[in-house]
Amino acid sequence: MVKKVNFITFEGPDGSGKSTVSKKVFEKLVSYFKNEKEFILTREPGGTDIAEDIRKIILSKDIDKRTETLLFAASRNEHVKKKIIPAIENGKIVLCDRFIHSSLVYQGYFRDIGINEVLQVNKFGIGDFLPDLIFYLDVPVETSIKRLKELRENLDRMDFVSDKEIAKINDGYKIVLDLPNVYKINANREIDQIVDEIFSIIVSKV
Repeated sequence: MVKKVNFITFEGPDGSGKSTVSKKVFEKLVSYFKNEKEFILTREPGGTDIAEDIRKIILSKDIDKRTETLLFAASRNEHVKKKIIPAIENGKIVLCDRFIHSSLVYQGYFRDIGINEVLQVNKFGIGDFLPDLIFYLDVPVETSIKRLKELRENLDRMDFVSDKEIAKINDGYKIVLDLPNVYKINANREIDQIVDEIFSIIVSKV
């Protein structure tokens, strides 16, 4: 029996365009399915009042990398328990901008805490709760840098803008997202092309 798809995440390095893409995919799905299926779009860190409060701390303060990891895990636990699981139990399909795989890459690999160590911290809260589908928006380092520089005034503490940083993050994703339910999407093209490809895949799965 094929498992029902009801939790979909979007991953990618800073500058991949995943936040914009996830929003446009969500809007297209809502328009296409109308009342037949209900979708919600959420994000990490954030998604609930408490998780959003934690997000503000993470993004505004210069904190120890292990404190940061624990805060991400705490925010995620609130998000999963208070928003994602209840939505799924009510028959909704959840789209999420970033999830645990971002923590495995950014804290586990990029900040050298250890991928397995970060995984275990998160498992304490959410157990084995994982997405059914993951879309990884893949872009060349130079494209990420260009996009981030264009958005420089809107960047926060967690945005990385050097070529070495982006390259290491990309390497982390190659390790973490070596999974059968991952769709690697060429994000170095017009946004409508990216959205249409992801939309078609989701429609075929839900």
